[in-house]
Amino acid sequence: MWQSLLAIYLKPEHWGYRLLENSRCYWLYLSLIGLAILLAYPLFITSQAFYQRQHWQTLQNEKQQYLAQQTKLLEGLQQIHQQDNQKDNQIAAINQQIKNLASQQQATIETLQWRFSHGKQIELVLQQKSQTIFPFIEQMTVIKQLHFKQLSLLKLNQKKQVQLSAEITVK
Repeated sequence: MWQSLLAIYLKPEHWGYRLLENSRCYWLYLSLIGLAILLAYPLFITSQAFYQRQHWQTLQNEKQQYLAQQTKLLEGLQQIHQQDNQKDNQIAAINQQIKNLASQQQATIETLQWRFSHGKQIELVLQQKSQTIFPFIEQMTVIKQLHFKQLSLLKLNQKKQVQLSAEITVK
């Protein structure tokens, strides 16, 4: 090996001599280039991991915000559903009260219809004996949620019966 190095130094026009001479003269630049090459790959990997971590973190924050928004929406929908269930329970309770009053007074309900177009309204048509119609109306006024809007009585030709047609508003 020493022989080959000696042969290179003895021939200054040889490419090996020029390479060794330039590396001796520019050793600082060459060492900086080598250091940059050695550090470039780990720095690239580190920066890539850093940006990837930032990207995942922003995605996670977006997903958490979306989840919080969907949770609020779900809570709002559950609250609306619960209010609707309470309204349905109120309607069922009022229906049951009217039917109980009618059965106590021995009245025959022909129609009991709810209308929601102009607020809550009940259209009630029933037949009853003429002697017990006024106690029925009086007991209907006892129910706090019900208020008569229109009331009409028709005399029927059968068995002293009266037909009550009422439009009732519910509060």
